[in-house]
Amino acid sequence: MPDVFISYSREDRAAAQRFADAFEAQGLSVWWDATLRSGEAFDQVIEATLMQAKAVVVLWSPHSVDSRWVRAEATQADRLGVLAPVTIAACRRPIIFELIHTVELSHWTGDGADRAWLGLLADVRRLVERDRTVDPRPDAPSGGGRSNPVEARARRGERRQVTVLACTLEEAGETSGDMDPEDWRAIVVAFQHRAAEVLARFDGRMTPAQGDALIAFFGADQTREDDAARAVRAGLAIVDLAKDFRPKAGLVLSARVGIDTGLLVIGGDGAPAFGAPVSQSGQLQAQAAPGSVVISPATAALAGGYLELEPIGVRAFSVAGLRPTRTRFDLSRARGLSQLVGRSDEL
Repeated sequence: MPDVFISYSREDRAAAQRFADAFEAQGLSVWWDATLRSGEAFDQVIEATLMQAKAVVVLWSPHSVDSRWVRAEATQADRLGVLAPVTIAACRRPIIFELIHTVELSHWTGDGADRAWLGLLADVRRLVERDRTVDPRPDAPSGGGRSNPVEARARRGERRQVTVLACTLEEAGETSGDMDPEDWRAIVVAFQHRAAEVLARFDGRMTPAQGDALIAFFGADQTREDDAARAVRAGLAIVDLAKDFRPKAGLVLSARVGIDTGLLVIGGDGAPAFGAPVSQSGQLQAQAAPGSVVISPATAALAGGYLELEPIGVRAFSVAGLRPTRTRFDLSRARGLSQLVGRSDEL
């Protein structure tokens, strides 16, 4: 089991070597893919070693932020509670990691007395030296058995970036509010059953909510890079469902949908999800006009390339519709592509 696992982009190999040498000089065992042996299945070895490492040092740079491998390794390290991120060159980190303290070492050339380096070293030592097998709960199993770190983290809650969809169903027209509560409850339950089928098509998961509210999570069980876009498409589909839903003659229904994206703490011995997106999505839903979807700037930043948006104040956008089909390459090109490195011969 290595003390330190270094995650980096191959273009930053020289920097990774510098960090590996420095950690080893401090008596820490280090694994990075330069230690792979001939014939080993690199993906299996990397995954197994990552799960065993006591600290995972991620080297963020313009190259690594575009690497799916580095993003995946950083996400897994964060789930395990062993992430120690470092910036080695100016870059915009993936949004899920923007709120995580990251040591700035873009200036570092190996000086063992550098204060920022010493701070990183202290962080890594704390991760290495702590006992990750101790469950502090009073009902922790006795007998000195070693717990699974993934299971232990699930018990105390897991931080994930999640897109939250909040929706309410309401009557439209002059008869609004006149229905018997029992009849209205039956209608809401029937609608929610239909809405659950819609959400499932977009990999959304409903979570318990009170009254006629509906709340769904995208990315709570499995993170996908288009979770935000899936949530918006699901919201538009639910709005259409409400328009066509006719459980009673003469009854006209409409739905209001609000969507936000951010960090949640999921699970933890059955506790409800906790985080700003839960309440923020409800506030956005309250701003939505009947039959519309309103999203936050965070959701718009992730899914806006696929949408026609109309600003509502300075902190919300109403979704006017979907843009004509665009590929991911089209969206990346609009944002600006990374510069090609080491391809002079091909060019």
